Amino acid sequence: MSSLERSYVRVLLFLVYVLGLYFIWSRIGRVLFEFRWRGEAPQEFDAEKIQGLLDTCTWRPDPWWHLGDMISYPRKFLETKRGDCDEFAVAALSMGRHGIKYKSQHYFRLGLLTVNYRKDRPWILGGHNVALFRSDRPDGSRVYIHLSNWGIRGPYASLEEAAESVWKGWIPCGYRVTAAHLRKRVFHKIW
Repeated sequence: MSSLERSYVRVLLFLVYVLGLYFIWSRIGRVLFEFRWRGEAPQEFDAEKIQGLLDTCTWRPDPWWHLGDMISYPRKFLETKRGDCDEFAVAALSMGRHGIKYKSQHYFRLGLLTVNYRKDRPWILGGHNVALFRSDRPDGSRVYIHLSNWGIRGPYASLEEAAESVWKGWIPCGYRVTAAHLRKRVFHKIW
């Protein structure tokens, strides 16, 4: 990748990760187009039940009026049963807002893990969102799992390993963990 292409990708990721334009647009779009669906999804504590609900939904790209990509309210997604990866992830985070159990281990909600990667051409970025949960073990170690339209994945020994599981097979550009309400960046890394 040339230095000009690398600069272009870094600027795009700066706008998305550091300034959070994607999440700002989602919050504005929710107010403009989806006010009646405001609020949390029904609570669920079992990761497999949450994934079962997600499995009844259909992946579909955002409509044109979402201007590329916008994260809808979880209640809208669960009522319409369709959305793209960010709706699957945000619905899982909303249902598991007070923590979940998976294979007799308790996990608490960490946030939305957004991973960006390059495919063939450096100026075309791909991305995927998953609901990220973390468990703190008695020995001080941490493990992560994520839920999405891809299913339940994990456990992973580190946040980096969880992100790597999403971009597997592609060239990583960066990732960001955002709080479930889409207002606060928890962590980001750009290559």
